[in-house]
Amino acid sequence: YNQMLLKEVNHRVKNNLAFLKSMFYLKEKYVDEPETKEILVEFQNRLQAMASVHEQLYRVDNENGMVNLRTVLLSNMREFESVVQQKGRQVIFQVKGETEFVKMEHGVPIMLIINELCTNSVKYVQTGEVHITVEFSVKEGQLVIEYSDSGPGLSIDQYENSNGFGLRMVRLMLKQIGGTAILKGDRIIFHVQL
Repeated sequence: YNQMLLKEVNHRVKNNLAFLKSMFYLKEKYVDEPETKEILVEFQNRLQAMASVHEQLYRVDNENGMVNLRTVLLSNMREFESVVQQKGRQVIFQVKGETEFVKMEHGVPIMLIINELCTNSVKYVQTGEVHITVEFSVKEGQLVIEYSDSGPGLSIDQYENSNGFGLRMVRLMLKQIGGTAILKGDRIIFHVQL
């Protein structure tokens, strides 16, 4: 009974997030300012990232509350890609790694982190085509997520001191799940204790 109730809750959460996303989408169509449009699209993408985790939780016979990170990531990236293509940009995603399962408490923050990094990639990569690679693995009881794009990369100072909403949210979500970040050239590597 509890499992059925939990699935129903996740289904309703996913539907409510989809409803909110639709409201942002409708508002975006009636806004003329490019900066405001961009903010509304970013919020739509954030809502989609959260909804994709909840969708997997109610669609799968999932008694232990674990999220298939690869499935959720691929689903979310397809949605992100379609939104970006509507803006005339081309995004090429590559997901590497075996299927890894994480707790729901980690799944939503991880998807929000990746979504924010993708948003920054599209915003700051100046070429028409954006290449994004997300690779994940488990090493010594830690989930390791490597994110890279075809842009110039982030400096440690940019990552640690940015007052932009996106990177502040990345730092906050990472702190929430007890993770750490390392910057290596064009890659940002996250470690999360499982």
